[in-house]
Amino acid sequence: MRLPAVCSASDGWRTLLVYRLERDTLVRSVKTALVVGTILALINHGQEVLAGGFSLRWVIPMLVTYLVPFSVATYGQVQGKRQRDRLRALAARQEVGDMRADGTPYMPGKTFMPGKS
Repeated sequence: MRLPAVCSASDGWRTLLVYRLERDTLVRSVKTALVVGTILALINHGQEVLAGGFSLRWVIPMLVTYLVPFSVATYGQVQGKRQRDRLRALAARQEVGDMRADGTPYMPGKTFMPGKS
């Protein structure tokens, strides 16, 4: 089933940016990055830290270690919000009678066959 687009291509990037900057998205992503990033940092750099050999050359790898789970968590939340909004738009169109339950457009007097004109 193909779900209808919520936004046009022209404002699609703006919508994605708004999703990324929502407070709940940022808070969840930061929490995930702190937990998962710390575990990964200890796995990847724990020996240097415990041996006292930690230096500034490890700063960028450590930041990337936290950036990866932050990015993955943010991506997952944005995709979930996009799907939620698409389903809400589909439900609203079905309420109006503009869309069938399978996601195909409703055209009175016409039988719609997917893939056929």
